[in-house]
Amino acid sequence: MKERSDFQLPYNFTRNEDLVYSFVTDGGIKYIALFIPSGCYDENLENTYNFNFEPEVPKNKNIHDPRIKETIISLIEQFFISNINSVICVCDSIDGRELCRRRLFDKWRKEYSYRLKHIHKEDIEKEGNYYTLCASLLIHRDNPNIEKTIKSFIELTDLLID
Repeated sequence: MKERSDFQLPYNFTRNEDLVYSFVTDGGIKYIALFIPSGCYDENLENTYNFNFEPEVPKNKNIHDPRIKETIISLIEQFFISNINSVICVCDSIDGRELCRRRLFDKWRKEYSYRLKHIHKEDIEKEGNYYTLCASLLIHRDNPNIEKTIKSFIELTDLLID
């Protein structure tokens, strides 16, 4: 198991309401991280959540802060420790950097695979008229509806890109 230095410790986060968290970086940037139920799309996604995190106020430039990564991984890890549901992560395409976000998220997942070994990851990347949809489904390997959830995830993303 890897050792963590103080530099790699997650930021302290606050649970503001059910599955909504916030944390403030050393640079004073407040982030919001939330898990939003997505069962309204399909009954097989009833126990699936959309995960999103972003700064409360848009920032002008990207700042490399490894503790943000550690905090996000800790939140996802905590989510899966307490249940066997699934999470959809969509890479924001508003600035055309969705593929960069996908690569970063993949890098984080590989780096922390020893902590997330009980999670299966299903990726899609679909080209649309105006953007590329990059999304991942993270699902607990013990989820009894894993196959149905994966199928519904793929069908949902087909609908979103058309």
